[in-house]
Amino acid sequence: MRRNAFDIEFEDRNFEISFNLNPQRWIDNCPDCDNPIFCEDNWQPEIKYLNSTNDGISDEIKAIPSNTGGIYLFFIKGITLPFMEKHIVYVGRCHYTDLQNINKRAKEYFTDKRPKIKNMFKRWGQYVYYRYYPDINNDTIDKNEVMLIRAIKPDFNEDIPDKLDFQPIVKAF
Repeated sequence: MRRNAFDIEFEDRNFEISFNLNPQRWIDNCPDCDNPIFCEDNWQPEIKYLNSTNDGISDEIKAIPSNTGGIYLFFIKGITLPFMEKHIVYVGRCHYTDLQNINKRAKEYFTDKRPKIKNMFKRWGQYVYYRYYPDINNDTIDKNEVMLIRAIKPDFNEDIPDKLDFQPIVKAF
């Protein structure tokens, strides 16, 4: 069977996400290769966002600790090769303050009114997963969010933030 015939047979543009792998974008936006955010062991394990009936938040999301902020990712995980079929669709950050933490922020997405976020759950709800990198340094959180959004350009991030200036650390004395 020719590929064109296969594509036409199963075409459903409502569920189509395309992406580009751009090594130069990675290099330009991730200058600090020693950044601990690049080590998978520093990220918390993936969590299925919705419960088994897809009408509420999973118990694992509810159990995320409230004593940290950090960077988080929403990604779509396929079922054919789930260990390989993962596509990051949103990168966000959560400052750690008296009023905000990673637990509270994760739960807020269930009632988010932004059209792209609503569509993410409407179209891919049962395949939406969440992963986070805990951090309490709000300046680092901001820099890491910008760096990741600019390097990955996730589909549901509406704004690509201005590039941050990364200055090398210089000893004062």
